[in-house]
Amino acid sequence: MIVCRCQANTPKASNIVEKTRLTSSEVAMASVKVTGRHVVKPVRPSPQKTLFLSAMDIMCACNPHNRRLLFYKVPIGRSVDYSERVGRLKAALAEALAHFWPLAGRIRPPSSSSPVYSPTSKDEFTEPGCRMSLECNDEGAELLEARVEGITFEEIEITGFRDTYPFFNDLVPWVDPAHYAIAPPLCIQISSFECGSFTIGIAISHVVCDGTSLWHFLTSWAEIARGEKLSLEPVHLRTLLKVDNPSAEKAFLLAENVQDEKHAMAPGSNDLRVFQFNKEAVKRLKNRAGREYSSYEALCTHIWRYTSLARRHLPDQKLAFIHIVNTRNRANPPLPLGYFGNAIMWVATVATAGELAEESFAATAKRIHDTLEECNEAALLGWLHWLEVHGRNEIITNCMAINGARIRASSSTRFNVSAVDFGWGSPAAVRCPCIEIPGKIIFFPGSEGIGSIDMTIALPSLVMQRLEHEPDFMKP
Repeated sequence: MIVCRCQANTPKASNIVEKTRLTSSEVAMASVKVTGRHVVKPVRPSPQKTLFLSAMDIMCACNPHNRRLLFYKVPIGRSVDYSERVGRLKAALAEALAHFWPLAGRIRPPSSSSPVYSPTSKDEFTEPGCRMSLECNDEGAELLEARVEGITFEEIEITGFRDTYPFFNDLVPWVDPAHYAIAPPLCIQISSFECGSFTIGIAISHVVCDGTSLWHFLTSWAEIARGEKLSLEPVHLRTLLKVDNPSAEKAFLLAENVQDEKHAMAPGSNDLRVFQFNKEAVKRLKNRAGREYSSYEALCTHIWRYTSLARRHLPDQKLAFIHIVNTRNRANPPLPLGYFGNAIMWVATVATAGELAEESFAATAKRIHDTLEECNEAALLGWLHWLEVHGRNEIITNCMAINGARIRASSSTRFNVSAVDFGWGSPAAVRCPCIEIPGKIIFFPGSEGIGSIDMTIALPSLVMQRLEHEPDFMKP
């Protein structure tokens, strides 16, 4: 069963569990006030002054900071001193930065003679002395303290965290990617409710690390806050992804330029929803696939087929489902388990709307599975050569950017979110504060227990309404 926050007049067949939803007036009352601002520096100096950035790192220069929001509920009757909490988190952060020292540095442009830098330029990959780098100068991370007013933690919790409200944006720092050269790679905000419950909002530079490394850092920070040793030390050897002799002949992409000819994305309102798939729903979808496909593959199959229907594409319209793939185990030899940085590649599964409508669930699942199976050592090398030779050029943008015919998914379902316990319990929920682009999907471990998956998705309002009123989508 999927549990979702839906519009009014939801069909009875959708098998949805309704809970209280905040009214517009209640949301309007909510406010977040910053009460403190600190710079937290590592307790020990960084072991090196400059860190090489791989082509995968530099590719992310035009991306905004990756933002996540963690909700923590303090049990009733348990007293938590606010000053003690912030003090513990600050001290643990300073120690964590001594291990994850790239997060305390600053990203530097390719050359001081080029004050205006375009992340889409290929010069940073090919011109000597013009490569973007990370200066490990220990300038530190930014830590904000804030207070939430006009709303209680319980009022949000009772919704099952199934809505994303505008004030969630104020719970997580925002960093403009145009200011990457002066902005801290790591910005954190601790926001407290009157009852003592709190949120931790994190904004982390995508140049410095990907999602796997983000959760590695959060888990390590929490371990230190609990007085424990790190269970996994970070490995800062980004030259493991260095290509010594970039070659256009060896460069290739697992992608196709799929254009949206009939349903170009026009300005308009978009809706953000959280769909919660419990363990039984995920199992049913995997069984429908008919083979030992992963939960991710089964969910992507389900979502792709129904978003295609909801978008009302013509049968001959080509569609692309873009995957952000963790390549740590696809290198030869595999990257170290604690590799800290970006180790991702973008690949796309392609089919026409007519094919998705006519073929079986298992056939679509096989398309997705086969695409991910192609992400082998050869594909990884082709991707690295492409980035070194061409950079994040127009071809990558045309193949991988989201439009009305493409959707893109990233997954955090294999990350142990429950381990991000700073001493006051595991997160009650993890959310993305907003998704700016319709067609973007983010998977999180489900708040309904092991095996469940929460999916955050943004779609144009009309498309979302059609999706929510599709009984077979809501009850897989």
